[in-house]
Amino acid sequence: MKKLAYILLVFSTVSCQYLGKSITDEIVARVHDDYLYQSDLEVVYPGNMSLEDSLNWVTTYINNWAREQLVLNKARLNLSDEQKEVELRVQRYKNSLLRYAYEQKLVAQKLDSAVSREEILEYYEEHEQDFILKDHIIRATIIAADLQAPKIPEIRRAYRLRTEGDRYEIEEFCKQFGSTCQLNDSLWIEFKDLQRTVPIVSSNPERYLANLRYTELRDTSNVYFIHLHEYQLKGTIAPLSFVKEQVKDIVIHERKIELLKDLEESLYTEAQRKNYFETY
Repeated sequence: MKKLAYILLVFSTVSCQYLGKSITDEIVARVHDDYLYQSDLEVVYPGNMSLEDSLNWVTTYINNWAREQLVLNKARLNLSDEQKEVELRVQRYKNSLLRYAYEQKLVAQKLDSAVSREEILEYYEEHEQDFILKDHIIRATIIAADLQAPKIPEIRRAYRLRTEGDRYEIEEFCKQFGSTCQLNDSLWIEFKDLQRTVPIVSSNPERYLANLRYTELRDTSNVYFIHLHEYQLKGTIAPLSFVKEQVKDIVIHERKIELLKDLEESLYTEAQRKNYFETY
């Protein structure tokens, strides 16, 4: 920044004389009661410019800053009190951004994001009523394939999963010919997601699920096999396996809130102890 300091020397000298006192951070320009400091320019100075280009950049920046301050000063003189409140809202927004940036840095440094299975289970059991299902959910083996795919008769038998070999046969079929396959029968999905995949027509989902165990459906291009392992109706408490990740996120969020609360309280206590803060 030596080059920039040299370029600004004339500005800083004039400013110091104007104020009649010595300062470390030299003033570069003034508009009424607003001041532009050398450090303000150093923050935004792009660098890697010749002496002439640097001087042009500084001159342009200062002139633009002055024009902006003149307009703002005029606005302060002519706006109503209600309109002036815009400045207060802007300052509050700046403060909130600064606080948010610091809190995010603190959280990244200090927040423990590891959540044990015991913690998840404990929270779930204490807050079961917070996890009421908003839709029917199912665990199912779902196979969709082209109507002309080979081995359809074999899959019609195997999707009932009566032997260990049946699952292997289905997995191999899905790798080669399946258009949509859901073979993880421990995974819960919403019934409406099944309806988007499979041409199910039902005005009474509760009755449909109650009678669904094994079913084969067709449309103009595909055949679908569904093996329903388990279902739960909306309005009941969601199984832990369905909301596990949600519970984990909640636990971490509560830790975050507690961490930030402790930070605020410790700063407040320290400020009182060291007389950084007092009321009159």
